[in-house]
Amino acid sequence: MFESLYYRLLSHYKSVLKHNNNTYIIKEIKNKVVKLIDSSTMPLCLAMFDWAAFRTAKGGIKLHTSFDAQLMIPDVVNILNRIKAKNVFITRIKTNTLYETLEELPLPDNVDQHILKDEIIQLSSDRAIKTGVSEHKLRLVHLYKEDENKVIVIITNQLDWEYNTIAQLYKKRWDIELFFKPLKQNLQVKTFWETSENAIKSQIFIALINYLLLELIKRTIPEKSVAFSNLTEKIRFCLYHYLSLDYVCNQVGEGVRKVTIKTQQEAVFEQDLFSS
Repeated sequence: MFESLYYRLLSHYKSVLKHNNNTYIIKEIKNKVVKLIDSSTMPLCLAMFDWAAFRTAKGGIKLHTSFDAQLMIPDVVNILNRIKAKNVFITRIKTNTLYETLEELPLPDNVDQHILKDEIIQLSSDRAIKTGVSEHKLRLVHLYKEDENKVIVIITNQLDWEYNTIAQLYKKRWDIELFFKPLKQNLQVKTFWETSENAIKSQIFIALINYLLLELIKRTIPEKSVAFSNLTEKIRFCLYHYLSLDYVCNQVGEGVRKVTIKTQQEAVFEQDLFSS
């Protein structure tokens, strides 16, 4: 029921969310559909969740998510199974991946110095040969991240786009990380109230419904930019009061003020000062 409700809400508010997504547009793929696919593991105690065997001695589930880069909202959520990605993929290559370089593509001089190398490759491991993946040409873009002082190597099956488009698309992956963080920290999807599989799924989809509605409020009502965590805090404190969303978002102050305890001497001074 909660899963169905989430997808119906997403379908109903899709145009509003897309219009207020507050994300940058990559020109070369402006009219293409971009999905950010990732998963987040939620550990569970096998003694209580005996159906959630994850490793030999550990329990857990994976929240596999397809995140629509235009809506900035998950459009497919699969709690136990894997999502199979099709079409163009862009991801980070593992350091121990075996491959052969077929061609190194030219880079312009004195421009985009953070792009170190752009090459066409084929995977050469025994597994790649066995599965037939080695027959496909792939592309590696070597990107230097100055803020972390390290080189990131991105692999993709897209051979024609500019290298900057590849790099910017990989950078967009951070958007899905910014989804998992509030889901666990602000919406409490890390402590579960029941132990059955159905109860776990229900709690996760209830949190997703909350996330969608909060994002809808965050994008349409505040007069200035507001952090998701701050908005969640405001809604939590004001939930039991009859207040409009406009008032909560634009009039209620952010954060909680520290209570100062006055000394007895200060209290006596104030009473004398304001007494008639």
